[in-house]
Amino acid sequence: MLRSASLAAGKLSVRLDARDDFPVFPPADCELRVAFSDGQNRPVATLSAPLRAGVVMEFAAPPGAGIYRLEVWRGGFRTATFGAANAP
Repeated sequence: MLRSASLAAGKLSVRLDARDDFPVFPPADCELRVAFSDGQNRPVATLSAPLRAGVVMEFAAPPGAGIYRLEVWRGGFRTATFGAANAP
């Protein structure tokens, strides 16, 4: 479950938590990918890191990034996507 995500001052901060009504399993082999795009939704860069639930994960936003999309990957498959969001 996406708790928070904000892009400010060239840094994206994201916090994902396990759902309260779903059994909690360690996300040992899950990966969080962030697809950055410019204001016209043209791809700028994609960054990834091992998923850490319950903590704030931070990514340095590339120059020109104004939109981001979050994806959770496990075993080579995308298991969740959190839609594109415009930076304020």
